[in-house]
Amino acid sequence: LQLPSRPARRLGAFAVSAFWHGMHAGYYLFFAGLFAMVLVERLVRAAAAAARLPDRSTWPAAPRLACGVLQQWWTMATLTFFGAAFNRRGWSETLQVWVAVENYGFWLLALPGGGAALMLLLTKATGSKRKAP
Repeated sequence: LQLPSRPARRLGAFAVSAFWHGMHAGYYLFFAGLFAMVLVERLVRAAAAAARLPDRSTWPAAPRLACGVLQQWWTMATLTFFGAAFNRRGWSETLQVWVAVENYGFWLLALPGGGAALMLLLTKATGSKRKAP
């Protein structure tokens, strides 16, 4: 089965992974969360490219390190949030955990994702010529 786009293939791979683990809602919630994380990461990269931000490898050491630490923290915090679904397996058990931690994982997706989407919209509105990756 050939899926038409990279995001569709990625979603297909995550769906197959969830199915392979079993028929528990938590597995599907976990892999859906991973899919959303990847989408946000790609959106942020595209927004940075569209805004013509310099490549991070050219940054001074301190900001480069701070950005790397922030990225690692974001990844681990978001993965931990969605990992609760994998560990709890059930729909209601997962929702109980997510509510108990104030649904912070959704905020971690929304903040950079929303900011990057806004940056892309503003860049396109101002007529930037550089294409995002």
